[in-house]
Amino acid sequence: VQPIHVRANQTRINLLLSLLQQPAHQQIPVTQTTDLAEFGLQQPELSLVFNEYHFAFGDTEPLSGYRYILHNQQIYLINDDISPLLGASASSFVDNRLLDPASKIAALHLPELQNQQGQQKYAALSIVQQNDSWHSMPQNYPQDKLLALLQNWQQAYAMQVVIMLDDETSTPDEQEVTIKLTDNTQRKFVVSHSEEGLTLTDHQQQLQYLFPATIIPALFSINE
Repeated sequence: VQPIHVRANQTRINLLLSLLQQPAHQQIPVTQTTDLAEFGLQQPELSLVFNEYHFAFGDTEPLSGYRYILHNQQIYLINDDISPLLGASASSFVDNRLLDPASKIAALHLPELQNQQGQQKYAALSIVQQNDSWHSMPQNYPQDKLLALLQNWQQAYAMQVVIMLDDETSTPDEQEVTIKLTDNTQRKFVVSHSEEGLTLTDHQQQLQYLFPATIIPALFSINE
């Protein structure tokens, strides 16, 4: 398993970090005579590493429901709110926001989208900033329309994010959204859409962002 370098879902990360502040209802030092199997810690099914901190999750105490956690040769009995998170997929820890809130769009290039019959549904459009105002091509639209579309992309929040486990790459004939940011970086997303939903795939970060179909007009139509 290789680590991935992506923006994290801060809410879930904060829940994991809350483990460090949990009060211990009981503390048992581990000695040579300690039977770790008694606490479900001989071969723990779950473990968590925070930098130099290592936590192993054992069984729950039958009466209280608290969980035994091994850390630094001590067994702690704590209220466990986070082990269900540890059993989730790695994708659940990725930020659902398409763009970093700290980043700002400098240019947006949208491809033409067609319906299932091959007819144009949404025209291709490029929006760029020049001299503190926004301009679009091939047709120029009013500032408020352009700003509304840019804001929709800036705040786009996926229903689900999926980590791509293979080395699949985009092909030249695929429709692609290009977003240039003010820090001179850019994001590229391959577009796949149907009546069921919209998928934006970032091959560089190996992430797929899944949206409901209802968001397509807000992201690809200037007139909606």
